[in-house]
Amino acid sequence: MRKQNLPKMPEQAGMAERLLRRALHCRLLPFALRRKLLGWLVPHGLVGERRVDLFGLDYLCAPANLIDTYVYYTGMYERNTLSCLQYCVKNIPGLSEQAFMDIGANSGLFSILGGRLFATVLAFEPFPAIFSRLKSNVDRNGFSNIRLFAFGLGDEETQLVFIPPKKDNMGTGHFVTEYAEASGVVLPVCVGDAVTEAEAVTVGLVKIDVEGFEPHVLRGLRQTLERDQPVIIMELNRDTKKSFVNEETFMSSLPRGYRVLAIRTKVEGFVPVAFDWAGKQENILAVPPHLARIFF
Repeated sequence: MRKQNLPKMPEQAGMAERLLRRALHCRLLPFALRRKLLGWLVPHGLVGERRVDLFGLDYLCAPANLIDTYVYYTGMYERNTLSCLQYCVKNIPGLSEQAFMDIGANSGLFSILGGRLFATVLAFEPFPAIFSRLKSNVDRNGFSNIRLFAFGLGDEETQLVFIPPKKDNMGTGHFVTEYAEASGVVLPVCVGDAVTEAEAVTVGLVKIDVEGFEPHVLRGLRQTLERDQPVIIMELNRDTKKSFVNEETFMSSLPRGYRVLAIRTKVEGFVPVAFDWAGKQENILAVPPHLARIFF
């Protein structure tokens, strides 16, 4: 990856904004408190685009977007997930030499960070407006090991209705399986196993955040998961659980022998806790049998 000088913060960022950003970057303040302050003081998100130094990378934050508002004011969105990625790379032998699949890549936050952690990144984002932001963030950092795919992943090659994301959160777009359910745009879906075979990669870690389409993604990746036995990080909130129906269906979507941990929320570091289907969690970590000793 080539290095480049990062631009300074745009002049339109006023004194109050700069001071608040400095305060919310302060690690001495509890992370939960900084989250609350951000919600109270910046309820409508950024007022314009901002380019920031994201751990040494050049990242363009979109206006009025929840994810990028967190990045701009606190330094990162879901820092605990990034900590989990870093923990996995540090503790799993050979993982950095394998591929990272970022399914539901959005504007590329984890894709570009993964570009420095993994030999190869496969980033999937089907919505054209957001895909262009993903490509821009990858291109401006000069990555050659990140491969971009302007389609979603599922369990069949098809075209499905996609509900565009909310204006205040670019991460909420999602596919529906029946045209009658809602109106949106029709976008392509491909099978994950076909992609990994064509790209000829060994997958070491999979991150899935597709707003309830997770069961379809996992079914389409079944051969890859069975063959490569990657670690899986996946959003599993209340809405995602509905798509799996129950815990038995969820566990059966994973290869035999996988064990699951929840990633503790409202903290910045990677803190794994016991998984409880009835409990409240945002992200889970699914671990293959041969890596269980590292996490349990």
